[in-house]
Amino acid sequence: MPASFFDGVNKGYVTNKGKADQLRIGGARRREYVDEKQFLSSTYNPNEILSLATFKERCVTSGQYYLRGLYPMESLTFE
Repeated sequence: MPASFFDGVNKGYVTNKGKADQLRIGGARRREYVDEKQFLSSTYNPNEILSLATFKERCVTSGQYYLRGLYPMESLTFE
């Protein structure tokens, strides 16, 4: 695969598009589970969330960005 396919990121790491996608998906789950169905609290409660990942950096990073979408603390942008 050409390097441009991976957005200049080494194999095994999350691209900026991948990070943005995880933020978007987390935000969608927030609208569903927090705003609409009220399954989760509107503020982060560690007793309601369990996040598991493999030891692979891309899995940990993907989970972090998903949770940032679910419980945003700041506005993030990608170049």
